[in-house]
Amino acid sequence: MRLSKEALSIRVVVRRAKRGAAPFVWEINRDNMAEPVFVSPEAYASMEAAYRAGHARLSEFVPPPRSMPELPVWLADDAEAPEELADAL
Repeated sequence: MRLSKEALSIRVVVRRAKRGAAPFVWEINRDNMAEPVFVSPEAYASMEAAYRAGHARLSEFVPPPRSMPELPVWLADDAEAPEELADAL
């Protein structure tokens, strides 16, 4: 399976949003957008806790991986190519 360019452009960012005992929030950002895709409604006491929470939710915003196209049967281990292609190979 391959990741698309869109999936590679999505990331979790932790920032300090306020003062107090729980000042950190996580955001889902996309490279081609100035504003975050999503900002956590909860604040966290540490950057690490915010990052872990954001990373746990990241899969909701990443498109599913694309599967590789299946190889033709004649490219399998023991199979032979069709006669019209055998000369080219």
